Parts: sequence; structure tokens; C-alpha cells
Amino acid sequence: MSPRCLPLGDYFEVCSFHLFLYSGMLFAYWIGLRQARRMSIPSPLIHRMMLSALICGVLGAAAFKWVYFPVRLWRFGYIGLASMGGIFGGLLSVILMLWALGNPWPGVVPCLDVLGYCAPHGLLVGRVGCALSHDHPGVRSGGFLAVRFPGGSRYDLGVLEVGFLACLVLVFALLRQKFAQPWYCSLFLCAYGFFRLIIDSLH
Repeated sequence: MSPRCLPLGDYFEVCSFHLFLYSGMLFAYWIGLRQARRMSIPSPLIHRMMLSALICGVLGAAAFKWVYFPVRLWRFGYIGLASMGGIFGGLLSVILMLWALGNPWPGVVPCLDVLGYCAPHGLLVGRVGCALSHDHPGVRSGGFLAVRFPGGSRYDLGVLEVGFLACLVLVFALLRQKFAQPWYCSLFLCAYGFFRLIIDSLH
């Protein structure tokens, strides 16, 4: 299905997918800055880290998508974004940046935990755009989680991911109140990776 777009004159339009995508990036940036202050990470470092994660995350997401669908780049000029590629691209860029700056590993872990904490917040907002666009139809289903598509009811993988990410954000908020450093990055990678293994079987 095509994203829902609002025309602005004859030449421009605002699509729900892009609106929520960019809003998710800004929201993740803001959440990351707040979490870094709680963990006493210097502001100049966290700004550089978040910018590196966002830029390289987008590049990684595009590259990962192209690996799966190389023909799209040549036929349509737009290849889309893959969230797993964005996650690994952002993490790798931050690890390399901190290593180049001479940060010891004990100082790297809190920075990665900031990324692990803000990542589900940004993904949650971004996936709302996917849920509204209904551009991730899954297998046919008659269950209560199914969504009506042309040709029959199916799982909407965007809607399912929004629900999962909302629960993960809530869990992280509860952990933040009970633990000083609950290893957000490791928890996020394990939880989201396991969820993607499940949801990818529903394509």
C-alpha cells in the first residue's frame, strides 16, 4: 500500500512515513541527551556520538536494504531502510568513534547503553509511520491481531512492531527506576533481535 501523503501545492507532499521517520530520529536524539545527562556523560561527547549514530545508522539501514533488494536501487531510485542495518551501522560508528578518541572500554559501555536506551524510543515513533502506511503486510491470518488488507486479513508487521516497542520502552522505564545501569544496549539487542527472528517468519 502507498504511504498516506498530504499534498502541499503542485510539487510537494508530506507522507506519514517520512514525518514519523524524521520525528523518530529527533525523539531518539532528545531521549539520548537526557539519558546521557543522567549517566554524567559529557555533553560534547554525547552530541558527537548521537550525530554519528544517526548519520551512519541511516547509511547502514539503506545499505542493508540494498543487500536484500539490490534491484530497487536501479529501477526506482529509492531503496528503503532496514532497521537492523540502522542499528548495527549506528553502533559500529559509535564504537569506532570512541575507540579513535582513545576511550577505554569501561567508558564505552555507558555510551552504548545510552544508544540502547534511546533506540526503541526512536524506532517506536518511526514504526508508527509504517503502521499507518500498512506497507509491511504479513502472512494471512484470521486472528484478532490481523488487519484487513485487499484480498483478505493479514498480520500487519508494522503494527505488531509498534506494540512490541511500546512494551520495551515501558520495561526500560521501569528498569531505570530500579537499577543504576541495567545494560540497556545488551537488553535491547537481545530483545529486538529475538523479536525480529519471530516477526520475519511472518512475512
